[in-house]
Amino acid sequence: MNSGNRFNFSTSVIALFRLSALIALTFNQATFSTEQFSLNSKVTSTRDKLTLRDYELQWRNKRSNFFWPYAMEEFSGSDYGFDVAKRDGSAGTSLFTGYEAGIHSGHYLTPNLYTSANLELDHVENKSANSKHQFLNGQWNAFWRLPERFYLHFQLRKDVVYEKMFFPKASEQFMREFGPTARLLWIPLTDLRFSSRLEQLKFSDDNKRSYADFDIKTRIGTRDQWYWLGIGSEYYRYAKDMLGYWTPRQFKSFGLRSELVHSFTQDWKASWGLNLHRFRDENRRWGDGYYSNLAVEYGKREELGLKLGHERIQSVQSGSKWYNDTIYLQALFSY
Repeated sequence: MNSGNRFNFSTSVIALFRLSALIALTFNQATFSTEQFSLNSKVTSTRDKLTLRDYELQWRNKRSNFFWPYAMEEFSGSDYGFDVAKRDGSAGTSLFTGYEAGIHSGHYLTPNLYTSANLELDHVENKSANSKHQFLNGQWNAFWRLPERFYLHFQLRKDVVYEKMFFPKASEQFMREFGPTARLLWIPLTDLRFSSRLEQLKFSDDNKRSYADFDIKTRIGTRDQWYWLGIGSEYYRYAKDMLGYWTPRQFKSFGLRSELVHSFTQDWKASWGLNLHRFRDENRRWGDGYYSNLAVEYGKREELGLKLGHERIQSVQSGSKWYNDTIYLQALFSY
């Protein structure tokens, strides 16, 4: 084990939650204090026999969503909370388990500017190699609401990457990432929106990745059923070819993107996101692929909400097919 990362995980978790309690006492003046628990569970598998099981629990003293506000939400004051997670899976002959414990603190500097910081401890074990590491990670976020319905989100983070399925290298060499991400959402008209995401990351194996995504959609529909339809494009670039995870020197795709939501009753609704695209990986032939996210939801997000869904990514290039399947369950409980 790397001596620079050597510390007692359980003792550190206790210290982290003591700090969370101190933040809670400090920011107990928040004017809107509807508390919320969220539980997320998912299982992911791929054609090349990579698997990941993910369980996350989150608590916030003041529920908040900057881009999609809750009813009666106030854009002022502070919030705090905690996150815990367990993940395990396999990548070839590599078996791994990870635990995460973190604290969150956020504050509205103005009604249109919100900042937050997360500090977390990650414990990762590679059971096949009988090795384990602990890391102190974190992220800082800033959200701006600008005139003319512009929304900006900037994030700077340092994190482990095995949870993003950079396999098998991520679990064998305990890879981490560091860098900024910027997101833009612009809604010039009620039924028209433009979004983009830019990312520049550096990895602990000295590789770098540039990423960009853009789309524009228009909405058609009624109160009980609406449909977003548009086009989008995606671009990846890695600085180096590496063994142990997918590292295209250049990957680009473009195609149709859509979202459909239908309400059956006041409590039940279904949603389906579908992207159809053409892509090219480096200098290989053009291929075809799709992304599908089909879900059923029950309840109201202001009280109790449940969501069960299936996500699939599939690509076919030069007669070779690859896919990624994820089944997920999400639950929100406010009180």
